[in-house]
Amino acid sequence: MANGSAVSFLGTFPKEKIANVLAELDFLVIPSTWYENSPLVLLSALASHTPVIVSDVAGMTEFVEEGKNGFAFKMGNVDELERVFRRILNDPAAARRMSKQPNTSEQPE
Repeated sequence: MANGSAVSFLGTFPKEKIANVLAELDFLVIPSTWYENSPLVLLSALASHTPVIVSDVAGMTEFVEEGKNGFAFKMGNVDELERVFRRILNDPAAARRMSKQPNTSEQPE
């Protein structure tokens, strides 16, 4: 599906480069296949206003507001992940809109 699109699969990177890496991304995808406990890469992405695409597992979905700061898909379901990618490809401005959303944790109480 990525053939012919401006999509890169970057893999892992050293933690000290996280700010630089996230600054270059339109979306961070975390296709976890196990239960998480709020991974630091997810929290770092959201803190830097980088939209995320995550598996629908506890420990990640609590931080994702569907369509506002990211998307979730059923864990291990490649068809649902493809649905999210198609949604983004059909709305190329989504990343720009979503990266301008304030994080819930930054809003005044």
